[in-house]
Amino acid sequence: MPSQETEFKHLDNQYKDEVNALKEKLENLQEQIKVQKRIEEQEKPRKWWGL
Repeated sequence: MPSQETEFKHLDNQYKDEVNALKEKLENLQEQIKVQKRIEEQEKPRKWWGL
């Protein structure tokens, strides 16, 4: 049976992995938002010319 310290280190690493995965997802979502905003900005003038 692993010692308590080993158990805690395992849990700590597991949480760090989860946090890193979430950070990566967040960064990807932020990048998608930037791209979407750029696309919307590019489409705005076309919408106005269409009036």
